[in-house]
Amino acid sequence: MWKLNDEASCGGKLIKCQSDYQDISIRLTESSRFSNDFKLLSVLGAGGFGCVTKAQHKLDGKTYAVKIVKNMGEANREVKALATLEHSSIVRYYTTWPEDANWVDGGYSTESSVWSEISEDSDNYSDQGDGSTHVTKQSDLDLSETASEDQANHSMTDSSSRNGDWPCLFIQMQFCDGGTLKDWISKNTGRRKAMALEIFQQIVCGVEYIHSKELIHRDLKPENILFGSDGMVKIGDFGLVTTITTPSGASMYRTVNKGTPLYMSPEQKTGGKYDEKTDIFSLGLIWFELLWYMSTVSEKIKVFESLQTRTFPCAFREKFIFEHKLISKMLSESPANRQNAKEIAALLLGNQTGIPQNCMKCCRVVA
Repeated sequence: MWKLNDEASCGGKLIKCQSDYQDISIRLTESSRFSNDFKLLSVLGAGGFGCVTKAQHKLDGKTYAVKIVKNMGEANREVKALATLEHSSIVRYYTTWPEDANWVDGGYSTESSVWSEISEDSDNYSDQGDGSTHVTKQSDLDLSETASEDQANHSMTDSSSRNGDWPCLFIQMQFCDGGTLKDWISKNTGRRKAMALEIFQQIVCGVEYIHSKELIHRDLKPENILFGSDGMVKIGDFGLVTTITTPSGASMYRTVNKGTPLYMSPEQKTGGKYDEKTDIFSLGLIWFELLWYMSTVSEKIKVFESLQTRTFPCAFREKFIFEHKLISKMLSESPANRQNAKEIAALLLGNQTGIPQNCMKCCRVVA
């Protein structure tokens, strides 16, 4: 669990958090806009590239999530891409600004994603992201993965290169006080299928919108799916977002192992060329997890390993006949055999309303 150091509340000059996974301190400058404009309430999560805070704006009195990240390739892609996204199922973006800060990592986790760890006073919040202040047109964006990104990532592999003065981006976003889907799954052990379906339809709707903007999320998992105060789904953490194709429309080679291994598609683990269908694989695992109760982490890992080869628990196949067929196709080893998000939305709606299969292509879930 994340614990906020007392010094963090003294004028906002030092942000320090400690956990079993990561110890990190970020000392802001005397002229820091964050210190001047916000009251730091808590640190919600942290990783090798930054942290997410819960902060109250001193002027308007509202609570926001402010993500602090090193201004590198991934941060720039996140900010630029999210400038194009405005949807009810995606965390809302407000503004971003650059600042320098002194960075000290006391220890680094080997986990692929530490963002999802929750603080004791975080209202069960997980990482969120959404936007930019400058770029507003998708045609202006070049979000392809570049050598500079790989070089930047490589430079972070030892603690000496992670420490020191760094240009940072401060990204101000909607604070989702309804918790994460991971928490919802843990609490609702006897969950109803109808409620799980309603949640999943909202997720699919958001993913369909992301893909319509020619973007790939690449890190869909319950920790990155949040609930607003109205209980509606909000997809967050776009730190690994990238374009489906290059600006010229060509497919591109991807960085290996970008994402969270447990929810990662086979092609995402090996790198090479892949497209938005990698998100569909992650969606299939999320849909299964919404429907099927797994009591321990070890059980989940074992079941998910079987799902990689589309081997389902017998009881699941018998209880969820339609869902088994849908998820099995979503988990196809070949991306070409997976449905796209729009097709999944239509199939879900058709199963609810009894619309014939040959008419489902005309149906979709409305945001």
